[in-house]
Amino acid sequence: SSGINAEYGRMKRVRSTLQPFTERVTKCAKEYLRPYFYTSQEKTGTLHVFVDTGCKYCRPEIETLKNRAEAQGIDPIQIIDVYSRTYNPTRYNLSRKEAMLEFFVIDQKGNRIKNLDALLFLYKHVDKKAYYCLYPFYYPLKILFEKFWLPTRFKIGGRGDILMELEEHSRYVKWAEQARPKLRDKAEHKS
Repeated sequence: SSGINAEYGRMKRVRSTLQPFTERVTKCAKEYLRPYFYTSQEKTGTLHVFVDTGCKYCRPEIETLKNRAEAQGIDPIQIIDVYSRTYNPTRYNLSRKEAMLEFFVIDQKGNRIKNLDALLFLYKHVDKKAYYCLYPFYYPLKILFEKFWLPTRFKIGGRGDILMELEEHSRYVKWAEQARPKLRDKAEHKS
């Protein structure tokens, strides 16, 4: 009985000696790992996300990320609908067709990020846990995203005719750009 009490006393002394050390190590580990698992609360600017809001798969995902960003109080995410009539391709130097066929994000510094890198950038910005879960699968996801999802999402979503509309729209834009100087010249000659 006395041997057990002596052993218990010794363990208690060791624990009390190590406790400040373990607390310090735990605190340092939390501070070191914090940037990897928690998002920054600093606001540095707006993220511009180019989304075809007609896509029933893309819109809910991006809106969820936008709502999470707002709830966390981090940089706002501005969803830009590339299919709407109010979309201005010259403002972002990104044509409607290009924006519809690929996924783009413009970050706070004005850098253009596209496809899977853009999606992972959003996850890293809003939900770092999901980002670090997805990142090890980057190359298989990239192949899946670029070889399967981007080319077939219109057909899967029941909007296969949109590619023809985009082609017609791009032809109209080219025609309008060519016709604008001619119309301006005609207007100048009349006055």
